[in-house]
Amino acid sequence: MRARIWLAQRENAKAVLELQTAAKLRPDYEQAWSDLGGILRLQGDTKGAQQALEKAVALDPNDATAHYRLRVQYLENGEPHRAVPCFEKALHDDSEDRAILYNLALALLSE
Repeated sequence: MRARIWLAQRENAKAVLELQTAAKLRPDYEQAWSDLGGILRLQGDTKGAQQALEKAVALDPNDATAHYRLRVQYLENGEPHRAVPCFEKALHDDSEDRAILYNLALALLSE
């Protein structure tokens, strides 16, 4: 909760610290890992973001937000070959989602 307050106040560094603390105290807290990965991605920490997002997806394979963040991170890391299967699976689940279609096209063009 504190991390969300810091985010609302545009205090990303403080939000990261709160999420890191939450993840250390409760390593199975998927939402903390997902949010941490999302913030680290925005801060340009590609390695940290990918690690946090992979942890989030491993903890909750059904979390669509964590999956989306991870797919986008793969694209930003120059790994479209890892993003394509993920986008294809997401497209199978929701064939009308324009963000998925757009990012799948980007991933395919980047391969």
